Amino acid sequence: MAECIIFNDASLPFPPGIDPGDHIKLFFSLLKRANDAQVSLDRAAGSEGRWSALIYSESFSFGEWLNHSLDREERRRVKNIMTKVACPLNPEAKDIIRDRIFVLKEDDSITTNGLGFASVKGASCVSFKSHQRWLKETLEIIEMRAGGESETTHHHEVANISEVAQIEPFLDNIRTMREENTEFFKGLKEQDNSDYPNMLFNKDVLKTLQRPIEVSLYQTQIINVLNKLNQGILTANSLEDLAIITGLDISGESGPTMGNRKFARKRRFSHPTLGTASFEAHVKNFPDAKRMHFLPDYAERKICIGYFGNHLPTMSYPT
Repeated sequence: MAECIIFNDASLPFPPGIDPGDHIKLFFSLLKRANDAQVSLDRAAGSEGRWSALIYSESFSFGEWLNHSLDREERRRVKNIMTKVACPLNPEAKDIIRDRIFVLKEDDSITTNGLGFASVKGASCVSFKSHQRWLKETLEIIEMRAGGESETTHHHEVANISEVAQIEPFLDNIRTMREENTEFFKGLKEQDNSDYPNMLFNKDVLKTLQRPIEVSLYQTQIINVLNKLNQGILTANSLEDLAIITGLDISGESGPTMGNRKFARKRRFSHPTLGTASFEAHVKNFPDAKRMHFLPDYAERKICIGYFGNHLPTMSYPT
């Protein structure tokens, strides 16, 4: 289960004759509940901009509604949510949905890139109640891909949230999953882990992974990356191989960065069997520019995880 919700872009605009006002208040209350539970929101379609820039209906002015239709307390709550929960496009989305077309199964004239992105990420979506179709708990979509001279289609189901009664069970499941993940990390040791027989962890990274306050938002992604690395090292013979086999965004460090003593030192971490070593290779598939540095041993088919945390300084980004 992904620890995010994806905005269903197809649920806007509202059709003529429906006042979006009360529905917008409900939508922002859903965002507040998600944000309070540290569940992020992503967008996959549309243009960059703020909530006020979205087209809610043909004749609806978000600014006028916000400043003249709400009382002071309602206005404060909505503005607070708008500040805390941005609506930027997810940078992954463009690559993930490229060469794919996603349409609603019940009406294939409706393109649903947001739902498509949610299906790929294994995430739930959040919708405005602009039509009866967006009240369903599960939305069915069709994915179409062109391959050579043929076209393939796949059917997907995406969990949908448009009511408070739908988001609460979702958030309860997220909380339960985080508790289970926390216990899982507590059980990890430096080596000989049954779940990761091909991996080693130094003591410092274990301490980081076992502190929920530091990694609770990234636990699912961390486990996904560890699973891929543990399997990928069995057949990879280079960093390029490992990136291709795992599908992860992996790179080493640049010559200028490693040529800087201060920056090179920051990439030296303890290794359970080698002592201190340089961990240049790192995985970038985490929100908030987090990085996981590791040291692969292609001969022994082992990977050691040496660091998880903030992006380390480089010559390009020295701070």
